[in-house]
Amino acid sequence: ITSELLTHSLQRKMDAAGISGDVRVSFADNIKNWRQKSYRIDTVHNKVSHHPIIVQGKQEIVELAWVAGVGDCTGTGFGSLL
Repeated sequence: ITSELLTHSLQRKMDAAGISGDVRVSFADNIKNWRQKSYRIDTVHNKVSHHPIIVQGKQEIVELAWVAGVGDCTGTGFGSLL
């Protein structure tokens, strides 16, 4: 279900940017060394994962994912790609 949510989030960003095409975002299942960490923004604590993802789509979509991120709160670094 997480893959579906990440894909949907990126599709909303594609619509806003006027980009069309098929896309799929998923976690890289073959990599096991991911970690979780808690971050605090003001008084809100967020639990996040540092986990590699795979973005499948045309080059323009992959570039959008790199620039805009794939999750929510990308302006504060959550959902951003490093």
